[in-house]
Amino acid sequence: MKIKNNSNKIVGMTGLSLLPGETAECPKGYENNPVIRKYITKGALAKVEDDVKTNEETRTVQEKDLQDMTKEELLAYAAEHNIDIGNATTEAGILKKIQDAQKA
Repeated sequence: MKIKNNSNKIVGMTGLSLLPGETAECPKGYENNPVIRKYITKGALAKVEDDVKTNEETRTVQEKDLQDMTKEELLAYAAEHNIDIGNATTEAGILKKIQDAQKA
């Protein structure tokens, strides 16, 4: 089962440190752990359905799509997402500005 840390604290279990907002696979044997169940009940942790992509997976797909865009598409994407591309004029330069803005 995948779980998401909805709290503002790090949750640790058997070699896994789950940062706030992070999603990860629950370690084997911990699915029915009473403490994990309590965190889920209280809302500090949430079960994540398998068909829901994590932020990291979504970001990877988005970056691949960005790399396939033309210069004009990148300019439109930057404008749509209020990303300042500064003095970038080349496709590679605009792509880098967009990627830097997404990491920030």
